[in-house]
Amino acid sequence: MGDGRRTGRCGGAQPAQSVGGHPLFEQVLQRASADELAAESEDAATRECLGDIIVQVDRMETWIRDLLLYSHQPDGNAQTANLNETLRQSLAGFDDRFARRDVALQVTLPEPSPQVRADPHLLGQVFNSLLANALEAMPNGGQLRVSVERRSRQITLVMNDTGIGLSPEQLASVFKPFVSYKQRGLGVGLALARRIVQRYGGRLELRSQPGAGATAYLQLSLAE
Repeated sequence: MGDGRRTGRCGGAQPAQSVGGHPLFEQVLQRASADELAAESEDAATRECLGDIIVQVDRMETWIRDLLLYSHQPDGNAQTANLNETLRQSLAGFDDRFARRDVALQVTLPEPSPQVRADPHLLGQVFNSLLANALEAMPNGGQLRVSVERRSRQITLVMNDTGIGLSPEQLASVFKPFVSYKQRGLGVGLALARRIVQRYGGRLELRSQPGAGATAYLQLSLAE
C-alpha cells in the first residue's frame, strides 16, 4: 500500500500535498523553474533530473487537458469540419514519431473532401487518440492504412494498423474511462474519442485480435 508520498531520481520521498493544497501547484512551479535551471546548469546529473521534472509535468498537462475535454459538452448540431483537412493536420503532428518507429502510412481520401458534422478541434482530438494508439501498438514498426468510405449521408473512416493487437479482455474495456493497458496511460483517450463522436451522432468501434493488429471504424454524418 502506498503512503501518499512520491519518489524520484531527483530526491527522496516528498508529501503528495503541497502549496495551495494540491500537488499540481508545485508541479507547475517546478516546470517553470526546471526550464530556467536546465538552461543554466552545466552539471549533467542536474540536467537529467530537471529533464525528468519537465517530462513528468508535460505528461500531467496532457492528462489534465484530456480530462477537461472529457467533461466538456460540445454543441452537437451546429458545427461542421473538413474531414480531409482535419485528418491531415493530425497526421502531420505524428510525422516524426511515425518516422522514428519506422511506421509506413497509406492514406486514401476522397476528393473533394467531405464536410462532416463535428467540431474541427474535437475531431482532431479523436484522430490524435486513434493515431497515438496505433503508434503505441507498433513499437517495432509496421503499416498504418487509412481510408474513407461513403454511403448515402454517412462516411466511415477506417484506420488499420499492423500492430500487436488486443486480447478479448482488453477489447471489451478499451472504451471505458480510466482503464489503460499502457504503462503511462491515463485511460481517457479512446473513451474521450467515443464520447465526442457520439455527441455528433456518430459511432466509433474497434476490432482486433492478438497479433493481428487493430482496425478502428469511425462513422460520421455528412453536413447538410
